[in-house]
Amino acid sequence: MDKSWLNIRNRVDQRYRDGVEGFLNWAFSQPGLRDSYKVWDLHGEVLARVENSNVTHRDEVEDDSNVGDDITE
Repeated sequence: MDKSWLNIRNRVDQRYRDGVEGFLNWAFSQPGLRDSYKVWDLHGEVLARVENSNVTHRDEVEDDSNVGDDITE
């Protein structure tokens, strides 16, 4: 898949818009995420262990360290 459109800073450039549209068309043609994929560990989300009573739960924790990241990075 051609990703050169990611390097175009002008978001109204037709080449950029065509690249986004092509990517979205491809993404929506895919079967989607598995129902069991609840914590996005493959996308930077981390797990935290919380103990309550005698039961250990795995809670989703949002990673704020990448706030403001740009899609090109």
